[in-house]
Amino acid sequence: MASNDLLSTIVGRMQADPGLPHPQPTPAFWQSPPHHLSDARSENLPERAATVVIGSGITACSLVKALLERDPNAEVLLVEGRGLTSGATGRNGGHLVSSAVADFSTLQQHFGTSMAVKIASFTLANVERVFEVARECGAEVEGAAEIRRVDKVLALRDVAKAESLKKSLESFEQHMPEKWKGQLRLVEKSSLEEKYRLRNIAGGAVGKSGALWPYRLITRVWSLLQEKYPKQLRIETWTPVTSVSSAHEDEYPYLVTTSRGAVKAKEVVYCTNGHTGHLIPALRGKLFPFRGTMTVQNCGPAFPNEGDSRAFSFYGSGSFSSDTKAFDLGLHYMQQNARTGDVFIGGETEDVDGILNSDDSQISPRSLKTLETILPVEFASDVWKDGEGPKVESSWSGIMGFTADGVPLVGQLPKIATGREEGGEWIAAGFNGYGMANCWLSGEAVAGMMRGEDVTEWLPACYLATPERLRSIDAQKGAFRLFVR
Repeated sequence: MASNDLLSTIVGRMQADPGLPHPQPTPAFWQSPPHHLSDARSENLPERAATVVIGSGITACSLVKALLERDPNAEVLLVEGRGLTSGATGRNGGHLVSSAVADFSTLQQHFGTSMAVKIASFTLANVERVFEVARECGAEVEGAAEIRRVDKVLALRDVAKAESLKKSLESFEQHMPEKWKGQLRLVEKSSLEEKYRLRNIAGGAVGKSGALWPYRLITRVWSLLQEKYPKQLRIETWTPVTSVSSAHEDEYPYLVTTSRGAVKAKEVVYCTNGHTGHLIPALRGKLFPFRGTMTVQNCGPAFPNEGDSRAFSFYGSGSFSSDTKAFDLGLHYMQQNARTGDVFIGGETEDVDGILNSDDSQISPRSLKTLETILPVEFASDVWKDGEGPKVESSWSGIMGFTADGVPLVGQLPKIATGREEGGEWIAAGFNGYGMANCWLSGEAVAGMMRGEDVTEWLPACYLATPERLRSIDAQKGAFRLFVR
């Protein structure tokens, strides 16, 4: 395929209608057993609702929690197309980490140093906020979520990545506020090989990070909110929203149409991530789905169980195969269950159709094949008993939301996006694979903006869904950023 043909294919996939979440997704390990609110819904939908929130992942949870706690008059109707928290939050890798250090130079290049500092500070504060929320919810929630602080080991597969990280770390340490410095330290190749039993690396680093069981945390927060605000929060699962339109009514200007009927709303919030383009066609290509692949693997008794103290990311420069048309995106991420020793590892090696895809009822075959064989490539032979490799016990896919310029889309939606002038539509989506480092504070930011609070001091301005930003980004920009580097 010629480069122009490839670019055209990528752009076409980014601009496609992502559709609704598939009703029969691949079973995700995190979601077994399902929470008791998984299928919560009433017999009939209300005719009207003050605030309709679409989606039930970590972003929606944060936003609804903030609204209910800050606004005594808040009334929220939560509508979810499938089971509660069954989307990306219940399907990710279980990492609680900011990419601020590794990405700092890139952020400087695209947004300038002051904005890079603000983005990095926001994501680092978001990680701390998630720990704080879990702690506030009590020991039972903390224990169930298995939330813990760990070292993140960055294993760099090539010299170019090692040099890039060194440069980014130096700039991060030079420009960041004192409170955030010291997030990461470079480690010699030989030390990484000896201490962590790694191989096929050019260098690396060790940094601050966290790990958790995201589905358990968020579903338990939903349960606490339902108990505390039974008259103000209504959860309706298996209620996919098929459209949002004008209701032509002053007090309730929006008509939210679902598979179970329509609801008139005063305000609507889209926490719909990779599926947003189905409801807001003008955002297609600016915000698009990206399918991820995850596995759980049994690595045997010789493999060290250090899930309570460390996680890994394996970085390379990435590649494209002209034979298979598949992209290796150069990243695999791994954590370990501290109780069972099970290894959770994910990453993508697939063609454009398999990556820019919103169907999580299927798993990318090339990605899965790579994940089945990647661990013996990364870890020394002495961690495998009698030469046996790991065995995949579970695999699934999940749909992330990516933006053309690489930062989330947060705030009030302008007419250029919705075609409507009422101004009561809001969004928090497009977290580019780092939802756990962005979602919670993004949800709190939108809740604050909805109630007239000034969040400009801590929310990066480049996250805002302004008309100027939306005019400046498109699928071609996203294609070059992600694939045609």
